[in-house]
Amino acid sequence: MERYISEYKLDQVFSEAVIEQFKFCMYDKDEYVTVSGNEFSGVGIILFGKIKVLPSSIEGKEMLLTCLQPMEFIGEIEYFFKCEFIYTTIAMEQTAVLHIPTHVADRYLINDVKFLQMLCKAFACKP
Repeated sequence: MERYISEYKLDQVFSEAVIEQFKFCMYDKDEYVTVSGNEFSGVGIILFGKIKVLPSSIEGKEMLLTCLQPMEFIGEIEYFFKCEFIYTTIAMEQTAVLHIPTHVADRYLINDVKFLQMLCKAFACKP
């Protein structure tokens, strides 16, 4: 995890005390990362790998919306709307995600300018 924090300069965004509360999660190919309708648990930053984003239709069918790459977010929309996961996301290959639990984001990051700028950039680049 330290390698990616350094490589992506996340240590310039987050303090060491906050980083210590993050969770490093590994997903195998075809493993679900989030499931639409499940309880939101926090924001994720992809460190390596790819994740496909699948919205569900009213009929329950899924179609590919987009693919997420390293340094893209999962759950940033849900974080601001305080809702359950909107999309199902599945790892397309072995993928690592830095998970920021909701309680950590609420306590330390909701007023943090660097974190909010990072999220705004993510919103601006969404398809």
